[in-house]
Amino acid sequence: ALCQRILAAVPGEPHTLHLLGLIAYGAGDRMGAVAHLRQACQSPDAPAVAFSNLTEMLRQQGELAEAEQAGRAAVAREPGLVGAWNNLGIVLQEMGKLEESRACLEKVVALEPGNAEAHNNLGNTFRRLGQFDLAQRHWQQALALRPNYPETFTNLANLFNEQGEYQKARECGQRALALNPQLLDAYVNLAATENALWQHERSEERRVGKE
Repeated sequence: ALCQRILAAVPGEPHTLHLLGLIAYGAGDRMGAVAHLRQACQSPDAPAVAFSNLTEMLRQQGELAEAEQAGRAAVAREPGLVGAWNNLGIVLQEMGKLEESRACLEKVVALEPGNAEAHNNLGNTFRRLGQFDLAQRHWQQALALRPNYPETFTNLANLFNEQGEYQKARECGQRALALNPQLLDAYVNLAATENALWQHERSEERRVGKE
């Protein structure tokens, strides 16, 4: 109500529109949130954080092209805004622009070496680039910074499963679920691991039987 009063006196005031967008997002009105932030970002006085938040909200809606534009506007306005580089890096990752994603997320890690989320996200990009050692290194760094990070345990479980290290995959998957029983990716990865273990055990039994 206070924001509406401000807008009645100063139509289009970008900071107020940004705040209204955050309020709408917190209330579960994602379409309304995006509408407020889009309007805020039309102002030449819009803060970089408004563009950064719009980036993430658009990403969640799958509107990646517009999200990229908003992310690039955010970092252009405020090059030291860590969250903006992180949000842009994730959008570029999902768009398959992996080298650009890597550059963004490495900047986040350089600006905030203790940012566990940034290390996790950078690990995801390195995995998509096929640089699995670097992916694992950043995921392990994320866990060193945040030992109870279920998404990172899930990422490691998936990697270990692909590498045939099924016991490690199982341990990471079980840890992820213990930390967050609602994490669907953890169930998928653990199911894949258990299936791979079963197939491996059957293969070993057949080999021993032939000998």
